[in-house]
Amino acid sequence: MKKCLVIGLLVIAVASSSALAVQKGTSITVNPIGMLVGLFNAEVNLSVAPTISVPIGGSYFGYKSSGIGEEWEYKLMGLSGGLRYYWQGNAVNGWYLGGKLNYFSISVEVETTHTTGTKLTGSATASAISYGALIGYQSIWNSGFTLDFGLGVQLVSIPSIDAEVSGGGYTEQEKHDSISLTVPMLQFAIGYAF
Repeated sequence: MKKCLVIGLLVIAVASSSALAVQKGTSITVNPIGMLVGLFNAEVNLSVAPTISVPIGGSYFGYKSSGIGEEWEYKLMGLSGGLRYYWQGNAVNGWYLGGKLNYFSISVEVETTHTTGTKLTGSATASAISYGALIGYQSIWNSGFTLDFGLGVQLVSIPSIDAEVSGGGYTEQEKHDSISLTVPMLQFAIGYAF
């Protein structure tokens, strides 16, 4: 039963994306500034009505560093979805008002050697949810080149941060309180529309 449901959903998704591609209502974009620092962020923006589009995206950041006697590893993975209204009547091309919801999973791990020679490991994990609104402009050239930029505001909520340090027969766990803050939302991406 599960296989039939998955296959059915895939067929609907492929048929929908084929119909949208014929209407030239799909754009695929990446954030070039994020890529300069190792953050890969991509988004598919699907036209679902003459003035409405649905952007769906994902993010990944991974970084390892090492120093004298220690190694650090940072990871961030995220998913996003939204809804955009193009008031000039051409979804995925022109001025828009949009809402966006993001989910991020963040982890940091460290391994170090204490001055006594004991190996210590530490880790911290958190998940974050943000939602906000923005105004932006997406421009599509005749060649299909796409430029998307926007500015808005978002509320970021981190329900809890879990941390653990262990080594030499010692383990300590901590759970930190939630954090909520309001920050700017910036949208800048380049890509291709079809």
